[in-house]
Amino acid sequence: MNLQEYFNLNRFWLYLKHDLKLYKKKYLGFILSFILVLFLIDLFVIEQNLYIVKVENNYVRTFRTEIYQVVFLLTLLMSWVLVIGSSFLPLRKRSSTINYLLLPVSLLEKVLVQFIIRVVVFTCLFVFLYWIEFKLALSIIYLFEDKQSLIVPSFGVFDFFEKSLIFSHKIIIILSLFSVTSFLFAATTYFQKRPVLNTVLALGVLVLLAFVFSVVMSHILLPDEVNGFEMKIFDRELPNKWNTIQICLSTIGVMSSLFFFPIAYFKLKEKEA
Repeated sequence: MNLQEYFNLNRFWLYLKHDLKLYKKKYLGFILSFILVLFLIDLFVIEQNLYIVKVENNYVRTFRTEIYQVVFLLTLLMSWVLVIGSSFLPLRKRSSTINYLLLPVSLLEKVLVQFIIRVVVFTCLFVFLYWIEFKLALSIIYLFEDKQSLIVPSFGVFDFFEKSLIFSHKIIIILSLFSVTSFLFAATTYFQKRPVLNTVLALGVLVLLAFVFSVVMSHILLPDEVNGFEMKIFDRELPNKWNTIQICLSTIGVMSSLFFFPIAYFKLKEKEA
C-alpha cells in the first residue's frame, strides 16, 4: 500500500492554504458575527444569573462559577452544530461538487482539513473568545453598577471544567466531545440539503430513541418500580469517584467516534465513486 496516495504532508498543507484563501471572507464574516453574538449571550447570562448574598453585613450581587461552565459547554455545542454542519461547502451544489471531488487531493486530506479548521482551530478560538467576551460583558455591567455591590469570581481561560473533577473525568469529557464532532461530521456528509437543520433533527431523534429504550427496558426489567414514562437505572459506586452510569455513558461517548468518522469518510467516498 502506498501511503502517499492517502496522505502527503506537502499536499495537505497546500490544500489547507487553498481552503483558507478560498473561503477567507466567509470565515472572517462568521467570526465577526460570532463575536457579537457571543458578547450578547454573555451579557444576558450575567444579568440573568446574578444573585444576592450577604458578605460582612453587606448585601452584594455575585455570579456562580457553575453557570459560566454550563453556558460554555452549551454555547460550544451549539456553535459546533453551525460550524461543523456547514463543512464541505462545495457538496451543497452539484456543479461545485464535481470540481471538489476532482481536486488532486486525497479524500483523507479533505476530511482532515475540515477537521482542523472547524474543530481544532475553531475550538481554540472559542475558548479564548468566550473568556474575553465574558470579561468584556462584565466590564460593561461594571459601568452601570457599584463595584462594591457586585462581586464576580475571577475566571481563568481554562476554568470551563468543574474544579472538583478528577483528571480521568476531564479526559473522558474531552473524548466524548470529540465523539460529538464525529457525529456532526457524519451527519453533514449524509445530509446534502439543509445539513444543520437535519443534523439537529437527527440528534433529537437519537436522544428520543435512547429515552424510549430506557423506559421500555425499565418496564421490562422492573415493572413494579416504574410507572408511565419513568425509568430506573442501576447505579453502583466504584473506586476513584466513578460510578456505573458514568462508565456506561463514557464508553458510549468515547467509542461512538470509532463509527461516526468512518461513516463520514465512506459517505464522501461514495460521492467520489
